[in-house]
Amino acid sequence: MLHLFKRHIVLSIFILILFLLYFSFSSIHENSDMEYLYNVPYPVSFRNLCSEDMIASDKIAILIVLSEGKYFRRHCVITKILPKYEAILHIDADIGVVNPNRKLQELLDENIDITFYDRHFSPEIAIGSYLAKNTSYAMEIIKDFSEYERKLPNSFHGTENGALHIFLAEKLFPHNLIELELCRQAWRSSQNVADQFSYTACIRTLFGANTDFGKVRILRKGTGHVRDDWLTSGIWSPYHDFMLHGILRISKTIS
Repeated sequence: MLHLFKRHIVLSIFILILFLLYFSFSSIHENSDMEYLYNVPYPVSFRNLCSEDMIASDKIAILIVLSEGKYFRRHCVITKILPKYEAILHIDADIGVVNPNRKLQELLDENIDITFYDRHFSPEIAIGSYLAKNTSYAMEIIKDFSEYERKLPNSFHGTENGALHIFLAEKLFPHNLIELELCRQAWRSSQNVADQFSYTACIRTLFGANTDFGKVRILRKGTGHVRDDWLTSGIWSPYHDFMLHGILRISKTIS
């Protein structure tokens, strides 16, 4: 009898714990201030938008520049259009909004002039989309990068995707001469995708785990405004996703 009684007590405690866990997670899901934390493997936070510091939507341009073979040219085009707006979101032609409830203003910060994001599946900083404010610093960064094509090495360099990493490292870490040269040599000797990723990883050791570098921000994996479509076969999360890259079909939302 005593043994049976103990079993009932243990079972009752176990059921109570399950109920507590259920109500705890339910409260997180129902709390509108924390909805982005649900179903996300690590905490993700977005800015609370205030009317005082929010740029009006009609002052933010969304720009797609089509250029056959000359990838750097499109960044030159951006410098010509940016002065007409308070900010520009540059996106590749195969990037699309899947979650209209998100706002570009979430990405804006008064201390940041240009925002990039990390790709999920590699050490790359994505060049397919970035948000730039109409400031002299952002204009200088984009203009200088548009002219970086002449510095591409005779190797498997990855065009603008590969060039972005050494370009940003030279801008943000100008005194790390030894590390820069080591990574530059890796870029010059790159022969394939694996070499390209090795070069990119070399560059990322300079950045470490930080996200903000003066007026430049690089959003961590899973916190950016764009995610590659193929990672989830077009399925997207209403609590987390904003845009998908590489859209080849109508995306499906998870319930």
